Amino acid sequence: MNNIFETLSIPGSETIILVTPRDLSNKTFAIQLALNLNEEVSSKSG
Repeated sequence: MNNIFETLSIPGSETIILVTPRDLSNKTFAIQLALNLNEEVSSKSG
């Protein structure tokens, strides 16, 4: 089984997450998760 990672960059942020091809079917969840993480980081640093 190949664990080839693909990058998924989030528009409007510097967040880039690595996903396996299997996870690409759940891109919407991944994007939402990354956006949530980005908001947490922004609120802490701001």
